[in-house]
Amino acid sequence: MTFTAHGAVTGVTDQVSTMLLLGLFISRGLVSTLLLKPTEYGLMDDEPSNLGISNLKVRLCKVH
Repeated sequence: MTFTAHGAVTGVTDQVSTMLLLGLFISRGLVSTLLLKPTEYGLMDDEPSNLGISNLKVRLCKVH
């Protein structure tokens, strides 16, 4: 996979496209389950504050 001077992607093989798609689905799944529900999945002991929840949502919107 290479990039042109304008940032376009060229030379994407079937293997690279498969890896990109798998990475997209895995990261979307992790974000929607683990990071938005940290106490249910053991990432935090206590429930995050309202400010913490809103900060997580803002951060996750920037990631996607």
